[in-house]
Amino acid sequence: MDSLYKAMIPSGHIYLATDHIEYSEWIRKLFDKDSRFSEIPHFEPEEHERTEFETLFLSQGVRIARLGFKRNIS
Repeated sequence: MDSLYKAMIPSGHIYLATDHIEYSEWIRKLFDKDSRFSEIPHFEPEEHERTEFETLFLSQGVRIARLGFKRNIS
């Protein structure tokens, strides 16, 4: 988390997506424990912005977990 914090500009955003729901829950807990970050609404890509894997998984009914966080201004 220290490296991510240093790499991000103040108020910078990071968006994550995964088909592993348990992994997304672990990520959320990691960010929740760090007061340098706040959860924000996730990015929802348009169809043409999706990766090939995302398009494939969605066509198979696989749920995609999406998360968004911002670096707080210190």
